[in-house]
Amino acid sequence: MRILDVIVTHCWYDMIECGKKTEEYRKKTPYWNNRLNGKRYDAIRFHRGYTKTVMLFQIAYLITGFGKKEWGAPDVETYIIGLGKRIVGRTPKQNRRYYLHQRVKKAELRYSAREYIVEIPFSKLENVPMAAKSLRNEYGYSLQTIID
Repeated sequence: MRILDVIVTHCWYDMIECGKKTEEYRKKTPYWNNRLNGKRYDAIRFHRGYTKTVMLFQIAYLITGFGKKEWGAPDVETYIIGLGKRIVGRTPKQNRRYYLHQRVKKAELRYSAREYIVEIPFSKLENVPMAAKSLRNEYGYSLQTIID
């Protein structure tokens, strides 16, 4: 997914967040011409000033024209970026928690798998491939991955 990053002031950010403003305007300058002409973006990420506060929206349309002055459109022809649905995802803090949880689960799996492998009697070594297959089916890991 290709994302367009845009920094907006606190006033416009708050209007977009509460749903009052459904379009974003950018003047037709050489900077925005290079960024928007001939390129396809799937989403737009708004930054509230230069803080870490962001929100992500699908781009409904990208046209040129004259926008609404109450939403901050200049008097000249501008790029009008229509906002679609808001894309809600995990925050960096939630991503970190999820990642740590997955690492703990993997560590527990390795420990229990090693116990399982140790419990296999030497007389039943021909059943080791079956043990590996059952571990793969139950946990999604191969025996080689667990041992390494």
